[in-house]
Amino acid sequence: MASITVNATRTISAPPETVWAFICQPARYPEWVAVTDRLTHGDDDLIGEGTEYGEIGGIGPFTGESE
Repeated sequence: MASITVNATRTISAPPETVWAFICQPARYPEWVAVTDRLTHGDDDLIGEGTEYGEIGGIGPFTGESE
């Protein structure tokens, strides 16, 4: 399987600690990850080693579930 790298830049008017805390909460992914429609399950804690979650999402008519 081919490897894909995606890079993006966005300027946010908030301290890095605030942004990091926000993006490390899987329950909030649908708010900022464009291809995540909803979570099916997951930890409410901050993401870290061993964290598991499931999501449903996709691009256009192609949606699916992933963990």
